[in-house]
Amino acid sequence: MIDRLKAALYRAFPEFAAASEAYQATREIRKAVPRPTPFGFTFMGPEAMQDGTFEAEETGLLREILQGADIFVDVGANIGFYTCLARSMGRRVISVEPLSRNLQFLYANLQANGWNDVEVLPLGLSNRPGQAVLHGSGTSASLVENWAGSSNKRRVIPLSTLDTLLGERFAGRKLVVKIDVEGVEYDVLQGASHTLGRRPSPAWFIETGLGGWSPEGYSSRFGDIFEIFWSSGFDAHIAMKGGKVVTRDDVTSWLHRQDTDGFSNFIFSKPEH
Repeated sequence: MIDRLKAALYRAFPEFAAASEAYQATREIRKAVPRPTPFGFTFMGPEAMQDGTFEAEETGLLREILQGADIFVDVGANIGFYTCLARSMGRRVISVEPLSRNLQFLYANLQANGWNDVEVLPLGLSNRPGQAVLHGSGTSASLVENWAGSSNKRRVIPLSTLDTLLGERFAGRKLVVKIDVEGVEYDVLQGASHTLGRRPSPAWFIETGLGGWSPEGYSSRFGDIFEIFWSSGFDAHIAMKGGKVVTRDDVTSWLHRQDTDGFSNFIFSKPEH
């Protein structure tokens, strides 16, 4: 009965859902215990992020890529694990996250490490500036309605584009861009045409897949994401140590089977001449 009343209240007054989420996050942070990670920074969050087992293969690969980078752009930063990883390596970090609950943890994790120089942008990215409704909560919050199932929690957030945020900043600097945006990767890349053409070319670490949490049961833009990079001269690799090159035949096969063989993180990079 209480859950039904909450659902009705959140539908009628979306701002109550956001307020409830912020209050819950404050309570969680008060109870959370910052712990040292194997990577040299302190972190509040899931045990796997604290003990170094969270996405271990991807984390190791990203650390390697960051060795040769100047700037890390964390699009869909969540509670800040990869933001903290890059900052602990001395990289300048721009962290983009629209969800208030995640932002509170992100700020707390930065403060726990004494970092006040990370540029945190509380908004979403898409193919144009504006506003949109963010649905759901936690790690599955998305601009796609009914992503990862239905949710009564929704709030309006500001939108920008990657090109707008970066513009001509960091000219001549090597960027690494991580994108984890729950189903709107294609839209973010549509707003990043200038960034795709930067020199030196950025390295891109992107989570995308087929099926999973999409309300249609599949991702209609999966192949288009790869085409954006291939048409711009990038190579694609599976995001794991020694990860194989991804070819058009691979993507065609995955699309036909609606199965990526379990892979959902990919690296896109361009050989520099």
